Amino acid sequence: PEVFSSVCVVLKKVVCENQEEVFVAGALSTCMYITVTGEYSLVQGYDLTVDPKILTGVNRLEELALYVDALAHHSSLFATTFAEMFTLDGDNLVTCLQNSPSCAAMFF
Repeated sequence: PEVFSSVCVVLKKVVCENQEEVFVAGALSTCMYITVTGEYSLVQGYDLTVDPKILTGVNRLEELALYVDALAHHSSLFATTFAEMFTLDGDNLVTCLQNSPSCAAMFF
């Protein structure tokens, strides 16, 4: 329980509107995204005319942004309904690991 509470404290809740752009290919990736509710459209690559993958439920996206400072998105994500997600950036992950030995133990 302590581990999960330590991580939950540093997560940021984001509410998305219908048809809202979450991130686009080529933009700088600064955090990991965890979708929770709603429906999302994920387009792989830079061509927005290809058929998107529809995401629902819990999905983790852009995990490498936790470890790399200058990482570009290689896909685009759009909320296709009212939706909620959480984000976690590298700095907040480090804070969590520094302040919670049990969290750090599970991470490494």
